[in-house]
Amino acid sequence: MPLRIVNRTSGILVADRAEIANTNTKRIRGLLERSYIRAREGLWIVPCSSVHTVGMKFPIDVLFIDHTGQVVLIATLKPGCKHLSHERAYSVLELAPGEAAARGIELGDVLAFQRR
Repeated sequence: MPLRIVNRTSGILVADRAEIANTNTKRIRGLLERSYIRAREGLWIVPCSSVHTVGMKFPIDVLFIDHTGQVVLIATLKPGCKHLSHERAYSVLELAPGEAAARGIELGDVLAFQRR
């Protein structure tokens, strides 16, 4: 079931078609089999504190999120990035490149994950 993700701090919609990767298989597969990700789509990987883009075909924005939903790190990763992690991260939201800036997401913002 897709998720709707809203930035509770600003009230702005972050994604209205986000998938959940909450099993080992889904977390390992991630976005590897896709050739792109659209604006307002996302992949919420939970639990997760570390990602890579080895084998990816496109860059992604990555939001590291703590247990409270607070964004603790924002990065754009190009294909082939071996590893990025954050010690406070409980989950990671992967978005199309440029989406974090386009949606005005900043460090400290709190995201809400809602089932559609």
